[in-house]
Amino acid sequence: MKEIKLGGKYGVGCVALVDDEDFEKVNKFKWRAIKDRKTYYVIRTKYVNGKKRKISMHRFIMNTPRKLEVDHIDNNGLNNQKYNMRNCTHAQNMMNINKGKMKGVTFKKSHNKYVYWCAQIRVNGKNKHLGLFPHTDEGKVAAAKAYDNAAKQYFGEFANFNNL
Repeated sequence: MKEIKLGGKYGVGCVALVDDEDFEKVNKFKWRAIKDRKTYYVIRTKYVNGKKRKISMHRFIMNTPRKLEVDHIDNNGLNNQKYNMRNCTHAQNMMNINKGKMKGVTFKKSHNKYVYWCAQIRVNGKNKHLGLFPHTDEGKVAAAKAYDNAAKQYFGEFANFNNL
């Protein structure tokens, strides 16, 4: 593994990780970090016919076809080692999102009072109800486990599980 120093507003003191075999190919260019929501990614700018075009390091390394995206398995956009990336569809990429909370678990209220936990999963644009669980710590864990089981079934290798 090698490190590529990054520039730009968010890149000061940051590095991108790449495989040894990709270092020479990638290090020929000036790369900078950008922030997209809560994740940092690495890009460079290229001019084509006088127009600015952004090139992502992860797409460059993975030679990603236009209609596909790159999924960073560990959700770290600065880790551009091949073991951590895979080409995928947009839907598959969304399966691996980690919002920092219990995935698939929400509160359900009745008369402004929390009554139970609800587990659900979104598959092919539709929500699937997985069950209702008591509004206790054990109920929240049970709802998260219900989501994890469904994620494994529906998303396979792209599933992003709760940290229980």
